[in-house]
Amino acid sequence: MKTISPSGLKTWDLCPVKWYYTYVAKLPRKPPMRGAELGSKMHAQIEHYLKTGEDVREFLPQLSAAALREYEDENKRIGGRRVIEDWMDPQITTPGGVAIVGKADAIFELANSRAVIVDHKFRSDVSKWAETSEELPDDPQAILYSAWVATTWGVETVDFVHHNHNTKGKAYFLPVKISLTRDDVLVRFMRLSKQIDGIAACAGGNFDTFKPKSPDACGAFGGCDFLAVCPYAPGASDRTMLSNIIQSTKTGENKMGILQISDNDLESVLPPDAPTENVAEPAPAPVAVPTAPEKPSNKNKKTKQAPPEPDATLLVVDAFCSRATDLNPWVMGIANDMAEKVGCPDIRIAPKDTPYGFGGWKTHLALEVKARFPELGKGIYSIRTTDLTEPVIDVLSSLSLVVVRGGLR
Repeated sequence: MKTISPSGLKTWDLCPVKWYYTYVAKLPRKPPMRGAELGSKMHAQIEHYLKTGEDVREFLPQLSAAALREYEDENKRIGGRRVIEDWMDPQITTPGGVAIVGKADAIFELANSRAVIVDHKFRSDVSKWAETSEELPDDPQAILYSAWVATTWGVETVDFVHHNHNTKGKAYFLPVKISLTRDDVLVRFMRLSKQIDGIAACAGGNFDTFKPKSPDACGAFGGCDFLAVCPYAPGASDRTMLSNIIQSTKTGENKMGILQISDNDLESVLPPDAPTENVAEPAPAPVAVPTAPEKPSNKNKKTKQAPPEPDATLLVVDAFCSRATDLNPWVMGIANDMAEKVGCPDIRIAPKDTPYGFGGWKTHLALEVKARFPELGKGIYSIRTTDLTEPVIDVLSSLSLVVVRGGLR
């Protein structure tokens, strides 16, 4: 592990297993929730206003930008440095050599060797979720961002401010501010660096060394992205777990960066009824055991149906697996069938007056692949990203129990 961000550090504090899946195994995550999309939209409005002066803000972003105006005016008056929705560069590092990465909402250099860092927070309930001025000094983001400002700009005092916006119910705005001296910032940064360097040392370890801190993490923030594969998730004891296959995403890369998955790795994730190269000897016939007479059945009594068997498809994306069936020709065949229907040689250049024109082929191809996926049956499949397969990989991933991603392109 060469870099870490405040969000990565918070993920570790929530659950080291989730951190492993996110930053080491790099498994795909769920699409962002509505709250995250709303926050991105409001961030973009404030950024546009600060960079251009053009007012495209809604009510809450107006309040936030108004609170920024005092800092902005002072910053312009002294000709100070500023960062608006940009990466902090150059990076600072821990004593162990881990670089801190982060994208700041707004940082202004002010008079008298001061700077202010403003971070916008969009919360469903500010009264419940906003951090207090007592909590902010120990917030990883506050410490890491303040350390960057104190060391790269050389200021003596750093103000860190959360602009909290209530997004559900009554719309209101709550700023929470702390002030830290340069010495205080550096002491807190060195203390946090010990934890970061410890995490970096763990990153090269076996998956089995990562343990959850609390079962409550499984349901935090709308539910963990990795409940379907995590051996510590509720109800995970009856599923085949992925420790070996995920571990291979670290150890199975050759010098070309291509993930090699061995047969031994596959044995740990294949379903019990998966086809094998060697046919086992048939088991001896069971010996009949005398049983008590059956009780009369109640025809009106409803019998419980067994739960549907989970999909046990393994999809290998942009990686090499000797036992996998290549899906690229299958997708190409579907695309050719679609192209033939509209009388063109390639679906990607379909006439504009057809449903496939203007890029519409991507949506229709994804829907067709989804509809025809069950005909493949359970098994191990691989697919390589191309301009043709890219629109369908997310669909295939959502239909597969296990997804492994490599670096082959």
